[in-house]
Amino acid sequence: MIKKRTDEFNKKYDVNPPFPYQRMVHESKRYEMADYIFQIGSSFTIETYSKAIRSKIKLIRQSSTITEVSGLSFSQKKKNTFLWMGGAGPILKGLDLVLEYF
Repeated sequence: MIKKRTDEFNKKYDVNPPFPYQRMVHESKRYEMADYIFQIGSSFTIETYSKAIRSKIKLIRQSSTITEVSGLSFSQKKKNTFLWMGGAGPILKGLDLVLEYF
Protein backbone atom coordinates (compact mmCIF):
# COMPACT_ATOMS: atom_id res chain seq x y z
CA MET A 1 0.00 0.00 0.00
CA ILE A 2 2.89 2.36 0.78
CA LYS A 3 4.38 1.93 -2.69
CA LYS A 4 1.00 2.19 -4.45
CA ARG A 5 -0.09 5.42 -2.74
CA THR A 6 3.34 7.05 -2.90
CA ASP A 7 3.63 6.27 -6.63
CA GLU A 8 0.13 7.67 -7.25
CA PHE A 9 0.98 10.84 -5.29
CA ASN A 10 4.26 11.38 -7.14
CA LYS A 11 2.61 10.86 -10.53
CA LYS A 12 -0.46 13.01 -9.84
CA TYR A 13 1.52 15.98 -8.49
CA ASP A 14 4.59 15.46 -10.72
CA VAL A 15 6.84 15.45 -7.64
CA ASN A 16 10.50 15.87 -8.55
CA PRO A 17 12.50 14.43 -6.96
CA PRO A 18 9.89 11.80 -6.12
CA PHE A 19 8.61 11.59 -2.57
CA PRO A 20 10.38 8.54 -1.06
CA TYR A 21 8.78 5.41 0.31
CA GLN A 22 8.64 5.64 4.09
CA ARG A 23 7.93 3.14 6.86
CA MET A 24 8.78 0.14 4.70
CA VAL A 25 9.27 -3.17 6.47
CA HIS A 26 11.17 -6.21 5.28
CA GLU A 27 9.35 -9.43 4.52
CA SER A 28 9.35 -11.77 7.48
CA LYS A 29 7.79 -15.07 8.47
CA ARG A 30 7.70 -14.22 12.19
CA TYR A 31 3.91 -14.25 12.06
CA GLU A 32 4.13 -18.04 11.80
CA MET A 33 5.60 -18.20 15.32
CA ALA A 34 3.20 -15.65 16.82
CA ASP A 35 -0.02 -16.58 18.58
CA TYR A 36 -1.30 -13.01 18.16
CA ILE A 37 -0.34 -9.85 16.31
CA PHE A 38 -1.26 -6.59 18.02
CA GLN A 39 -1.95 -3.96 15.39
CA ILE A 40 -2.93 -0.30 15.55
CA GLY A 41 -5.50 0.31 12.82
CA SER A 42 -8.91 -0.68 11.58
CA SER A 43 -10.61 -3.50 9.73
CA PHE A 44 -9.13 -1.98 6.55
CA THR A 45 -5.64 -2.40 8.04
CA ILE A 46 -6.32 -6.07 8.69
CA GLU A 47 -7.37 -6.53 5.05
CA THR A 48 -3.86 -5.49 3.95
CA TYR A 49 -2.52 -8.71 5.50
CA SER A 50 -2.68 -12.18 4.00
CA LYS A 51 -5.98 -14.00 4.66
CA ALA A 52 -3.98 -16.80 6.27
CA ILE A 53 -2.94 -14.63 9.24
CA ARG A 54 -5.87 -12.22 9.67
CA SER A 55 -7.38 -14.32 12.46
CA LYS A 56 -4.23 -13.73 14.56
CA ILE A 57 -4.52 -9.94 14.38
CA LYS A 58 -5.97 -8.11 17.38
CA LEU A 59 -6.62 -4.41 16.95
CA ILE A 60 -5.53 -2.01 19.68
CA ARG A 61 -6.43 1.65 20.14
CA GLN A 62 -4.09 4.40 19.03
CA SER A 63 -2.73 6.50 21.86
CA SER A 64 -1.45 10.05 21.70
CA THR A 65 0.29 12.64 23.81
CA ILE A 66 -0.72 16.27 23.97
CA THR A 67 2.29 18.55 23.67
CA GLU A 68 2.60 22.29 23.74
CA VAL A 69 3.88 24.06 20.66
CA SER A 70 5.47 27.43 21.34
CA GLY A 71 3.50 30.29 19.82
CA LEU A 72 0.58 28.13 18.69
CA SER A 73 -2.84 28.79 20.12
CA PHE A 74 -5.86 26.83 19.03
CA SER A 75 -8.05 29.66 20.30
CA GLN A 76 -6.65 31.96 17.60
CA LYS A 77 -8.59 30.36 14.77
CA LYS A 78 -8.14 31.89 11.36
CA LYS A 79 -10.05 31.01 8.25
CA ASN A 80 -8.10 28.74 5.91
CA THR A 81 -5.45 27.92 8.50
CA PHE A 82 -4.82 24.22 8.97
CA LEU A 83 -2.46 22.09 11.01
CA TRP A 84 -1.26 18.64 9.95
CA MET A 85 -0.10 16.47 12.85
CA GLY A 86 1.63 13.32 11.76
CA GLY A 87 4.87 11.42 11.90
CA ALA A 88 6.93 9.38 9.50
CA GLY A 89 5.11 8.10 6.46
CA PRO A 90 2.65 10.98 5.91
CA ILE A 91 1.23 9.56 2.67
CA LEU A 92 0.28 6.30 4.33
CA LYS A 93 -1.32 8.37 7.11
CA GLY A 94 -3.50 10.22 4.61
CA LEU A 95 -1.66 13.44 3.75
CA ASP A 96 -2.29 12.72 0.06
CA LEU A 97 -6.02 12.50 0.76
CA VAL A 98 -6.03 15.72 2.79
CA LEU A 99 -4.24 17.57 -0.02
CA GLU A 100 -6.72 16.17 -2.51
CA TYR A 101 -9.63 17.44 -0.39
CA PHE A 102 -8.25 20.97 -0.21
